[in-house]
Amino acid sequence: MSRDWIVKGLLASGLGLYLGISAGPGLNWLAWGTEASGVAVGVGSPAPAFSVTSVQGNPLELDSLRGKVVVLNFWFIACPPCRVEMPILNDLVDTFEEQAVVFIGFSPDSTEELRAFLEEKDFKYQVIPDSTPIAELYGITGAPTHLIIDRAGNVAYRLNGAIDDQDNQLEPRIKALLE
Repeated sequence: MSRDWIVKGLLASGLGLYLGISAGPGLNWLAWGTEASGVAVGVGSPAPAFSVTSVQGNPLELDSLRGKVVVLNFWFIACPPCRVEMPILNDLVDTFEEQAVVFIGFSPDSTEELRAFLEEKDFKYQVIPDSTPIAELYGITGAPTHLIIDRAGNVAYRLNGAIDDQDNQLEPRIKALLE
């Protein structure tokens, strides 16, 4: 991990502590006013279906994405580690731009809040607002949380917490699912 990412991580953690936000498993959807009622969807399990529209105006249905690798990111605007990892996630989008990979970010924040945020901060995922019901469906209890869904619609990988190294955490798993 580069020194720059260590410094950013420490700053984000300090800000999170100052704001009363935990970057780890202690942070749950209760922090946003709801409770994760679902059981965490495990690796190998079928991914629960969803039908949503992104703040970019694109309709997305998981069933229609069969045959593609789908990368889900559960995050929220006030989550420091979520914001710190965005450049790495954007690099992933660029890496797989010409391949059968779809990147979707679920946030409990409103459409208006997300649009204002995205004007200031670049995030190349399709961003879904008001996503607490989807987080509950997937049993998400912390942010950020990443899931990779294989071409058959099953959860192939789950990572709780921020990524700091796409080359060793998400990218090789996506590549393996494309082979």
